[in-house]
Amino acid sequence: EKIKLHEKCGLFAVWVKKPRVLFSELLYGGIGVQNRGQNGAGMVVGGTDCDYVEHRQDGLIKNIFISPVSLMFQTKNKWGIVQCRYGTNGNYDCSNNQPCLTTDKFGTRITVAHNGEFVGTEKYKENPDMSDTRVFTNFLTKSEGKNWDEKITRVINKMKGAFSLVIGIEDNLYIARDEYGIRPLVIGKISDGFVLASETPALEIGRA
Repeated sequence: EKIKLHEKCGLFAVWVKKPRVLFSELLYGGIGVQNRGQNGAGMVVGGTDCDYVEHRQDGLIKNIFISPVSLMFQTKNKWGIVQCRYGTNGNYDCSNNQPCLTTDKFGTRITVAHNGEFVGTEKYKENPDMSDTRVFTNFLTKSEGKNWDEKITRVINKMKGAFSLVIGIEDNLYIARDEYGIRPLVIGKISDGFVLASETPALEIGRA
């Protein structure tokens, strides 16, 4: 039996040493991975003492992040994440567009973007259309540990499947891949920080 190839979700993120406007890099970097998914896209920018801005919508990045939406993202931030989605788990429901943004019981904001699929998350879903990314994000809000390094590691160690992750918490971006490195994730250095992407061409486009 022939296996049909599918596109996968695209990830692009930026982290900088000192908060600044990241929209341009996120926009062009997101377009650089748009080939990996055209169902919907989202962007979140944040940081400990920064204003959080989020927007998710069905469609293509070039059609979503135009005025007045683009004007929302002219804030100075420590990091930003953009994701373009190809619906694999949770169907194509628009509520599953990423990145996911929520808070834990202490009020700490947690942002998660994901490429791939987790295995065995069905029993944890609040409804049939809930994405496995949202399930993972919910796990993070309840995770125990001395710090976020420990909390994130504990949750990831319980997850099975093929995945790459970008997690924004406070001033930090955490990145992870499954133990076999099946889903791609690459890192590039810029003058004041780092960028990461699910495909290397986006690193060049993100510099536009």
